[in-house]
Amino acid sequence: MEKIFIKQYGMKRIINYITIFLIGAYLASCNKDLGNYDYITPAEPVISNLDTVYEVLVGDTLRIKPSVDFGKPEQLAFYWKVSVPEIGGYLDFTGEELVMPFGLGAQRYRVRLAVEDKSTDMRYFYDFFIDGKTDFSRGIALLSVEDGHTLFSFIKPDGSIQKDLYGVLYGEALPGSPLSLNVTHGNYNPTDVRSYWIICGEGENPGVQLDINTMQLIKTFNENFYETPTGIQPQNLVVNMNGVLAGVMNNRLYQGASTTWDQFPIYGTFGVPSVGDYELSPVMIFSDASFGGDFNVGFERNRKQLVLFNAGAVYFGTNYDVNGVAFDPKKLDMEVISMLKVNLGANYAWARDANGLVQEVKFSTVSAGASSIVGPIHKRPFAGASYVREDSKWAASPAEIIYFTSGDKIYRYNPLNEEIRALSVDLQSKNISMMKLVDNGATLIVGVEGIVYYLDVSAGRNGNVIRTLTDLPGMPIDLFERN
Repeated sequence: MEKIFIKQYGMKRIINYITIFLIGAYLASCNKDLGNYDYITPAEPVISNLDTVYEVLVGDTLRIKPSVDFGKPEQLAFYWKVSVPEIGGYLDFTGEELVMPFGLGAQRYRVRLAVEDKSTDMRYFYDFFIDGKTDFSRGIALLSVEDGHTLFSFIKPDGSIQKDLYGVLYGEALPGSPLSLNVTHGNYNPTDVRSYWIICGEGENPGVQLDINTMQLIKTFNENFYETPTGIQPQNLVVNMNGVLAGVMNNRLYQGASTTWDQFPIYGTFGVPSVGDYELSPVMIFSDASFGGDFNVGFERNRKQLVLFNAGAVYFGTNYDVNGVAFDPKKLDMEVISMLKVNLGANYAWARDANGLVQEVKFSTVSAGASSIVGPIHKRPFAGASYVREDSKWAASPAEIIYFTSGDKIYRYNPLNEEIRALSVDLQSKNISMMKLVDNGATLIVGVEGIVYYLDVSAGRNGNVIRTLTDLPGMPIDLFERN
């Protein structure tokens, strides 16, 4: 037994010696390695003449052929991959030139070009976009009224007008008393425009929705309800930051559904109006998420008071605190004429008191945890009262400059010093039927019969004409321009 143990112990020592020797030899060899290696960087193809965005009309063929600088071009392979969200996948193409009959929609698609060096299996990637376009991707959609008939027309970039486009396409007239041309968009993404809602004040079915790129009829107004209503009449509708219609109908507040995916078919559908004991004036300040106090502010016609709804159209009524003594928002005792949200801390309303005088009130709205606060700032006779008419149009810039119309005149009002000044533009004694501010308050768009004027109202300007659209059908009510 003792001999066996000795033999085993001796064998283990021999194995350990061998192991130590091998490790030492390995370390010695590493120590002698001077690192004399030659690294060869493979030549990389140089790709040029490849833009970041390509535009193509739906139905046309897109051709893209970049310039390639490479020593052995025959070693290269080209793979194009077009991402198509509609199908949840990709379209694949090969070859040095992308040749693609474009049958996709009028929207933006992401593309990746992979250039492979077959001798090294290296791939180089280049990303860009394809913008699908139609004949309606650029131009001006115009809502107007001519001889009592509602017209929806399209003005092409070359100035030619497709008059009464809806009537030509569908062989029927639009409802009467046009109110607004509303452009829907993706949820909190105003650049992702999707459809036109033509809203009218008359008819059993007072509106239609059209695809913004193809003008295909999506649905009628009554089809935009979970349950088809009877006797519903729009009074003042807008598109909110969720990209859905919201506003006053039958003196109640309605808001399209926005709690699901914004491309789901029921997105934007109307349900029942906001629940509560109220009857609204059509004049209203609508919720805008870019403002701090994110409320819809309405005027309750019976009690003559300001009432609040939250951004989700839940009725708060007068369940708010009042911080200020300039006036009592829960007891205005006036008939409202117009209300405007100007900026984060300023809302304005103009109303006639019991004596028929036009009063101006300024107030703020802020959220305070579970409650809300209305802050009266001032109440005073309106400096421009003598110019106010029943059909006056109103607009406000973020710089707290107010514009309002009176017949064929446009007045600029500065509430800071109560200065009233007529803009210099000559409207040929035509009554103003449309007015809207764009370009963050720098451009005023004004419509009269047959003409639309673009006016420069930026700092130091007094309504200089910078552009005109002429030979328009009827009196403009609203428009939307795509560039």
